[in-house]
Amino acid sequence: MLNFFRKIASAATSPDKYKMCATYIRQYGLRFIVDTIKNRKVPEYVNYNKWLEQNEPTNNELDEQHSKKFEYSPKISIVVDTHNAPIFYLSQMINSVRNQTYSN
Repeated sequence: MLNFFRKIASAATSPDKYKMCATYIRQYGLRFIVDTIKNRKVPEYVNYNKWLEQNEPTNNELDEQHSKKFEYSPKISIVVDTHNAPIFYLSQMINSVRNQTYSN
């Protein structure tokens, strides 16, 4: 049973996911959730870490991207609804935008 709770803790990486797990437990029962977690297999196309390993730029490529000057550099604005957004996701989104290599 301890492994079950470890799996839930690792799967529920945010308060929203904890709420989702609690909702599923109330709706389907604990046995269903345990069986689902035990039998869960992540499809190959969902494995983000593997995709990232294959596609993440090297430090040299990042340096090249940072130094690249375009003839035309339009200002890019991002509009995001932040009402009731979990802080975790909001800070991740802000950091992602700040770390873009396109200087604007």
